[in-house]
Amino acid sequence: MSRIVERPIQSIQTNDRGEPVAWLDRGVTHRVVEILDAWREAGNWWEDEPNRAMYRVLTSENYVYDLEESEGKWKVYKVWD
Repeated sequence: MSRIVERPIQSIQTNDRGEPVAWLDRGVTHRVVEILDAWREAGNWWEDEPNRAMYRVLTSENYVYDLEESEGKWKVYKVWD
């Protein structure tokens, strides 16, 4: 199961390819141990929505998150149970 949270990320660290390696959320630092999947989603161009880069990541706490990056802004999109 999963739940959509769409919560902005306070700060994020990325590698030289722009992939997330760690982020700060509600005072907790989450470290990525593996990128499980990565894909791009096209926004609704007729509504001027930008494209989004999506990353499904496994953290050092053994949690799985979907992170979203769009126009330089990051958010936690989904939390997996």
